[in-house]
Amino acid sequence: MALAMVGEALISACIEILIKQIASPEFEDFFSSRKLDISLLDELKIMLLGLNAVLNDAEEKQMTDSAVKEWLDELKDGVLDAEDLLDEFEAISRRLEHFVRQKDILGLQSVTRRVSYRTVTDSLVESAVVAREDDKEKRLSMLLCDDNGMSNDIEVITVLGMGGLGKTTLVQCLYNHSKVQKHFDLTAWAWVSDDFDILKVTKKIVESLTSKDCHITNLDVLRVELKNSQRDKKFLLVLDDFWNEKYNDWHHLVAPLSSGRKGSKIIVTTRQQRVAQVTHTFPTYEFKSLSDENCWRILARHAFGSEGYQNFQS
Repeated sequence: MALAMVGEALISACIEILIKQIASPEFEDFFSSRKLDISLLDELKIMLLGLNAVLNDAEEKQMTDSAVKEWLDELKDGVLDAEDLLDEFEAISRRLEHFVRQKDILGLQSVTRRVSYRTVTDSLVESAVVAREDDKEKRLSMLLCDDNGMSNDIEVITVLGMGGLGKTTLVQCLYNHSKVQKHFDLTAWAWVSDDFDILKVTKKIVESLTSKDCHITNLDVLRVELKNSQRDKKFLLVLDDFWNEKYNDWHHLVAPLSSGRKGSKIIVTTRQQRVAQVTHTFPTYEFKSLSDENCWRILARHAFGSEGYQNFQS
């Protein structure tokens, strides 16, 4: 690396280059595609800016202060590691681009699967939700409440948490609850993922609401279809695994849903804090890791079965 050949006086310039690379749209897109928390990039940029601000002072003091000299040497090593990491990201990105080109050469196309939501076995849903019974009841009350004093007819409950904690499992339990199915005229589920395409997502919503294949390819026509499909009806829509954090995209996606009746709800599950800030109208529900006791309850339920679990508790 060229950085190894430069003196401490140029570390500042190298840090500025790193900041520009981290802030580039290409790097942010790559970070999102790996399902990493993009807010970490902001924290990294802030740390680099803070270090850059004291470099001039450190470069002067290193001549008389050995501790500062050691700190500066270690910082240079850290910048070297960061540069190597960015090079690795770029190499992986180029490799993925190669696969994209091969996909086109092979004539592979996206195929919409008629799956309303990700399949989770009943036993797994039951076991996981047992440990979050209080959370389930609170969210259920929100869903069934039609008079919350809000002027916005579209009420959004955002469930935030890292992957694997059971966000989708809990929401599936709410979605299938008998009270929820009776309360809403229509229910729909769309898995969004990090590859956000408003045409594809809107089509998924329409197909889930109508239980029919949708072959509309014009977004404006599709938005009209979405608006008509739930006009004057109270609906529940789940947008599972939502990653897009741009407010304009969010507003454009949900605008046709304003024709629904008051009391209509949207549930968004996401791993991204920024998404929660953009989407929620209710206070964001942040999904935490289960306590040791609740993990044991799930394990015991699987080990002993439902009846055996009740006997084990008593």
